[in-house]
Amino acid sequence: MLSLYIFRHGETDHNLNGIVQGGGVDTSLNETGHKQARQLYEAYSDVKFSALYCSTLQRSRQSMEPWIQAGYSCTATPALNELSWGIQEGRKPTESGKASYRQVISSWQKGELEAKIEGGESPLEGWARAEKFFSGLYRQHGSTKLLLCSHGRQMRIVLSMLLGYGLTYMELFSSHNTGMSIVHVYKSGRAFAELLNDTTHLN
Repeated sequence: MLSLYIFRHGETDHNLNGIVQGGGVDTSLNETGHKQARQLYEAYSDVKFSALYCSTLQRSRQSMEPWIQAGYSCTATPALNELSWGIQEGRKPTESGKASYRQVISSWQKGELEAKIEGGESPLEGWARAEKFFSGLYRQHGSTKLLLCSHGRQMRIVLSMLLGYGLTYMELFSSHNTGMSIVHVYKSGRAFAELLNDTTHLN
C-alpha cells in the first residue's frame, strides 16, 4: 500500500484572529505555528518518507521546515493549495459574510458542487486541481510513505474523495492546525484511513 501522511499547516495570525485566508492569501506561520510544526516532527521523526509535498503557499512549506532541516527535500504543488474563498479572503467575516459561507456549505451538502463564494473556487474546481496529482502518486512512488502538507478545506475535499465519501460529505472531515491524517491507498485506488486529524502531538 501507499501510505499518505497528510496534515494541515501550523497556526497563522489569520487563523488566530479569525481572518479568512484561502488560496489567495499567503500568510506565514506565527510562533505557535512553528512550535506545532516542531511538535509534529518530533512525533513522526522516526517515520521514513520517500517524498515530501507541500502547497505553494508559505505556511505549508514552513510547516515542513523541521523535515527539510533534517535533510529532506520538499516539492511544492498547487494540487495541495487551499480552496479560494474569493471576495472573503483577507477579511474578518461579517454577519453577511458568515451567512454567505453557511449558504454555500449548505449548497455543497445538497450536491450543488459548482456553488462558490463570489470570485472563489467550487469543490469541483478544488478537486480538479488535486485529482491528477493524487491519482498518479501510486504509479510514481509505489508502496512507500509520503508526507503531505495542505490546508483545511482542501483536506476536506481530498479526504472525502480519497476515502470514497464524495464531496457532499466533506463536512465529516475536520482538520486542526497540524492535525495528522494517515490514509493507505491500494494499487486499485481503494483507500482507508488509519488516523484522522490526530493532534496528540500537541499535548
